[in-house]
Amino acid sequence: MHHKAALYYEDVQVGDVLPEFTRKTGYIEWGRFAGANEEHVVIHEDDEEARKVGLPGGIGMGNLRLVYVQNMLSDWMGEGGWIKKVALQYRGMNLKNDLVVTKGRVVNKFVQDGEHLVELEVAAENQKGEATAPGQAVVSLPSRSQRA
Repeated sequence: MHHKAALYYEDVQVGDVLPEFTRKTGYIEWGRFAGANEEHVVIHEDDEEARKVGLPGGIGMGNLRLVYVQNMLSDWMGEGGWIKKVALQYRGMNLKNDLVVTKGRVVNKFVQDGEHLVELEVAAENQKGEATAPGQAVVSLPSRSQRA
């Protein structure tokens, strides 16, 4: 398995854009996520049941988009980073066969209680570029000044 080298705090600049993490989603992905999280809910698994409550069809779980944002952060940070916080607002639905494209941009970096922290604007978008789940994240990165 390939492991990405650690990203250091000193290598990050405000304005840096993270590589996107993209997945097409539908019942296979939602079913896998539901099984792993014991989150079997009919609106995520059955178009007909979802339509009964006024939805256009089955919809993806909000937390699946959260996981995709975390995947993007982990891929970017490599081995040495730690996700401290991710907060998303679910403002739109993830429909069957949509693409989920995660975005991230560094907006601040600071040292607090000895931790080297990076604050990011993050979002999960659909294939139309609509931010269905915008939010923020904070990650802790290793510092070259802390190397032994």
